[in-house]
Amino acid sequence: LPPSGNISHLRNICQELVRGTYEKKTNIGEFLHRMAEKIQRRGIVILISDMFDDLENILFGLRHLRHKRHDVILFQILDHDEITFPFDDLTRFEGLEGEEDILVQPNAVRATYLKELETFCEGLKAGCMRNRVDYVRMDTSKPLEIALSSYLASRLGKM
Repeated sequence: LPPSGNISHLRNICQELVRGTYEKKTNIGEFLHRMAEKIQRRGIVILISDMFDDLENILFGLRHLRHKRHDVILFQILDHDEITFPFDDLTRFEGLEGEEDILVQPNAVRATYLKELETFCEGLKAGCMRNRVDYVRMDTSKPLEIALSSYLASRLGKM
């Protein structure tokens, strides 16, 4: 959707989110660069994504948005199962964005997976802090209103 300051634009954004369409392969960093160039006036850019992509490209794109003096808020949305990896039996995992499915014995990869996930998330969080981007990690098993109200309260405290 093109940027707009019209209040009815919020309805269009919500409809797109509900529709849940996605491209087979995203390039978040490239998308952020396009947005930084496309949005002419300073504004608030709210990103809602799992952010599973190349970390350096993402951070470079976030830097570009901040360089253009946008206020950036990143909500990293993760499914509870992605965070806890509770699987025990042989499991088929769907590839991200069109990648092939894989059959895995969870006990063989759990520790490595959780370590890699935490390393990625901590790198994203640290990069956001360096670039003065608000970072909020959200677990889909937790009520949305609690996470949002907590974030908004902390943001108000900064002002």
